[in-house]
Amino acid sequence: MSHRQSGAAHVNIYFLIVTIILFLGALGFAYTQHTEVQKLTAERDQARTEAKAANRTITHREQLISELSELIGDVGEYEGKEGFDWTEYGGKPEPLKNVSAPAKIANTVKEFGAALSVPESSRKGLGNLLGAAKSAFDEMKGKVASLDSERTKLLADKAALEKSISDQTRDRSADVARLTQQHNEFRGTIDNSLKGKDDLITSMRVQVSDRDKKLQEEKEARAADVLKLNKDVNVLQARINAQAEKVRLVNPPQMPDGDVLSASPSTGLAYISLGRKDMLPLGTVFRVSAPGSNVVKAHATVVRLEQDRAEVQLSGLRDRFDPVVRGDVITNDLYSPNVRRTVVLIGRFTPPLNKPTVKLLMENLGNKVVDAVTPGVDLVVVGGDALNEAGDGFTPITETPEYKQAQFLGIEIAPMHKVRDFLKLD
Repeated sequence: MSHRQSGAAHVNIYFLIVTIILFLGALGFAYTQHTEVQKLTAERDQARTEAKAANRTITHREQLISELSELIGDVGEYEGKEGFDWTEYGGKPEPLKNVSAPAKIANTVKEFGAALSVPESSRKGLGNLLGAAKSAFDEMKGKVASLDSERTKLLADKAALEKSISDQTRDRSADVARLTQQHNEFRGTIDNSLKGKDDLITSMRVQVSDRDKKLQEEKEARAADVLKLNKDVNVLQARINAQAEKVRLVNPPQMPDGDVLSASPSTGLAYISLGRKDMLPLGTVFRVSAPGSNVVKAHATVVRLEQDRAEVQLSGLRDRFDPVVRGDVITNDLYSPNVRRTVVLIGRFTPPLNKPTVKLLMENLGNKVVDAVTPGVDLVVVGGDALNEAGDGFTPITETPEYKQAQFLGIEIAPMHKVRDFLKLD
């Protein structure tokens, strides 16, 4: 081996030894700091955060040192200083085998310094680099010491706070015991008061229940009244509807039903202006009077019907000097042209106009006779007082249910003597 080759090998070994010593020292120091950092407790969030950051930085540097060691241990070929002129030495020598290349070490030093955030001006020379690394570690150690001091202070504050909490807990326990006793005494008073109120509430509930029962009975009674009133309203409405249908065809009471077309005093016969087209039945009896007069001259009984007129038999002439003449008017309260009445017979009827006979005569006049008072009835013909249920006396006709129902419905009520003149027996 030449002299220059021996010197190069010596320089490489020196750098290797120095680097290993520094690495081991840094590794030991980092391990010590890392162990101390792990012992820090989490009493303060900021302290734990800074300790964690310091541990992260140390670990980062350990990784860099480990990578540097691996790079230094990676031997290879060394061909000499780059750019060196070997002409005067007879040419470039053979590359050295199994040695660490200075370029690799320089590159490792450069990367190591950059990883430690060492200024580029301090990266020239391994000594400068290691000094800068030591300064960085010293600064980190100061931070760790500061964190340790802060931790100690936090532990002292924690102990003081725990003592204060303990004292307050003891005081609060005494207060709780006193308040519990007061609560129990007050609860006893409340329980006694509630018992009295419960008795009062029970009594009031019984009263309310009785009132609710009476109210319900009253409601049911009112509902029954309302139902009855609604029923009466419906009956009256039916009566109104039935009468409305009748009114359209019935002549007003002051209006005559027809007039006399001709009359023969010698024969006692006359013709009137009503006929089959007016639904005039045979046997109908009319009052005959002068126009605009209420004085009845005579009665006219229909004896023969034609389409537009009817022949009548005159009877009961009031004054022979005031005979029935053409233009006189005829009236029948039970007849209106084209209208048929619905009639009910109530009370007692005696011969010759007993109830079956009166019914037959009413029907011959074109009326409809029914047995009960309903909203559709137009006329109630009243006979004598009815025999009572015991059969030993008479009940006034005005006290019978049929009469009262007719009054309620507003139906025309005619005593028998009023219609007797229209009910002539053959």
